[in-house]
Amino acid sequence: MPMSQSTLQTELENLALDLDVNVSAVNWADALEAYASDAQALTPLLAPGVALGRAALIAYLNANDISVPGAAAAGLVGAFQAFWTGVAGGLATSFAGAIAITPPPYAVNLQPAFDTATSTPQTKAQASASLAAVLHAGLVGGTVTTPPAVVTPIT
Repeated sequence: MPMSQSTLQTELENLALDLDVNVSAVNWADALEAYASDAQALTPLLAPGVALGRAALIAYLNANDISVPGAAAAGLVGAFQAFWTGVAGGLATSFAGAIAITPPPYAVNLQPAFDTATSTPQTKAQASASLAAVLHAGLVGGTVTTPPAVVTPIT
């Protein structure tokens, strides 16, 4: 089953935010792990690949304080980039038989969705739906290459 915008929305809606950066990083990693665990190319994303991405996301969030006003939107895009870069580093550990993994292009700007969520009255469900739509669009589009030179999109 490919990654689903509705799964991401549910994970965002259930995300527990915490003032402790380490706890918050793990919570974000839990949410992205649940969403990305459904990623597929020619084969599904394997658990060791998810673990690599999870570790990279947590390290990124622990090194980059996204609680600073105005830093969350770009910081989360950076964290998701770190996740997929970690997955890509795993090659066949991430996707069976992979000889190359190209992460998604991350052509996503979360700032307008963040601005809307904070400037107009919204429920957590509404804000989660808006963020999930933007994030999902930016988190798909990578590819996995398997021998001899079969390039398959990550969905």
